Formats: sequence, C-alpha cells, structure tokens
Amino acid sequence: MPILRIQRTCRFGNNVYQLYNAILFANQIKAAAIDVSGLSLFNMFRKDFVSYVCFNRVKLINDPKIKDDIITAKFFHPHDFAGYEFKPDRTISKLVFEDIRQAMGISSKIIGRSEDIVCHIRSGDIFLRDRPKHNYTQPPVSFYLKAVEDNLNRHNKVKIVFENKANPCVNGLCQELEKRKIGFICQSGTLTEDILSILEAKTVVSGKGTFIPMIASISGKTEKLIVFRKDVIFNSNFFDYLNVKVETYIDNGNDYIPDRGWKICRPPTKEALEQLDMIISYPLENIVKL
Repeated sequence: MPILRIQRTCRFGNNVYQLYNAILFANQIKAAAIDVSGLSLFNMFRKDFVSYVCFNRVKLINDPKIKDDIITAKFFHPHDFAGYEFKPDRTISKLVFEDIRQAMGISSKIIGRSEDIVCHIRSGDIFLRDRPKHNYTQPPVSFYLKAVEDNLNRHNKVKIVFENKANPCVNGLCQELEKRKIGFICQSGTLTEDILSILEAKTVVSGKGTFIPMIASISGKTEKLIVFRKDVIFNSNFFDYLNVKVETYIDNGNDYIPDRGWKICRPPTKEALEQLDMIISYPLENIVKL
C-alpha cells in the first residue's frame, strides 16, 4: 500500500486542510500511512512527534527519509492529488478532525470553554506584500461590528485577536466598540497563544482565509462561525458534519471591494489607499445576514 507525503506549505490553516484532505484520500485509496514531516503542525503543542494512528488505521508518521511507494502532493485543491481523482467522504469529517486535534496534542487539558465572541482580524502578509494577493479581500470594520451586535449578550464579551495592526480593522473596530461602550479585550500573542484563545471560543468571527475555518473544525468547542460572503470551500457542505453553524454576512449593495479585487500592497498605490479607506468607512447599514 502506498504512503502519502504532504508537500510543505507555510501557513497553519493550509496545513490543517491539507492533512484533512490527505486523511480522506488515504481512506479512499487505502494508503498505509501519511508522512507529515513537511507540516509545521506537530511542534506547537507537543514535542518529538513520532506517529499517530487514526480511527481508520491510517498512520501519521514523521519520516522524511522514506522513498519507496510514495505519493507526494499538496492535497489542497482538487488538482493537487498527483493525478488522482479525489472523492472525499465528508461524513467522516468529525472523526478526521478529532484525530488531527489529538495528533497535534490539543487536549481538553489545555483548552477551556469561553462564551466570548472572538473576532479574528487577518493582518500581516496580505497588507504588506509588494504585489497584492487579489483573491484575499478582507471584510470591513462594519462586518465585525454587525456580527458583534447581533450576538452580544450579558453572558459574553468581545475578544479581538490579530497578528499586528497592519489591517486598519483592528483600530477601527476598537474605536467603534468604545463609542458604543461595548467591552472588549485585544490579544496579539504568539501563534500558539492566539490559536488556543480561538479554539475555546463558542462564537468566532472570521476574515478571509483558511486559518479560522480550520481552527473551528478541530476545536470541538466552536458552535457558530460567522463569515463575510460565501466561500467556495467553507460555505458548501463542509461544516454539515461538524456541528458548527455557519452564518454568512454580505454587503447588501454588492459595492464593497470585489472578492478578487484586493489591491492593497506596500508601498500603497492610489487604489490601495482607496480600499484601506473603504475598510474603515463602509456603512454598517449595508451589512446584512443571509
């Protein structure tokens, strides 16, 4: 039986999604094992990862020296399966993500349960690139504010998690919450610290990307994921078997930055400056829940 090897990528959410797909694919073709040495997932919550046996007897191993009967691929997009047709069985998703959580060393001993509304604001790379990443349009301040107002109650508070303040949403959301006298705390810790805070949250508000949907998938604690606009992957049937409710908000006038129209880069162009302003100023009344 073949062994799958996942090609190296650098981002946490992508790594989790690749591993999820690889486990489903291994189940499909009856692969013996998956070499995860190319992933960075296993050095965050545990030390010296060697192996883990999944529910379907597929073994996760950390051995880059294996060379015989290897299928190497990214296992991300449908065309990333080394020429094979990928036919995922989504009905086993919950079991797969439970295996991923256990293999990573994320146990109930290290994550609690929080009623907080966690808003993760993506920043960093997509605001600091020389060339814009056109398909990563991030939502406006008004999306986060609307999501908070719709879900806030006397039992919860707001936690804003971010990498840095390159995204003007960070300061913009803080200012809007202060105006409304809504209590909040900010967190910009290590990657591991931020992931742990998001893992324990009952309600998570997400920007565009794989980071938050994948944390919600492995969490076991997330009940509601709030996203901006429909996503090709995560607004289909992806969460149907994970007991996570997905709520989608849109720009009612369809006049916010287009999905593939992200122009923000460094140094900023005229278009980038206009979009940075729109992130802050886009009207709250134009954000509606589907």
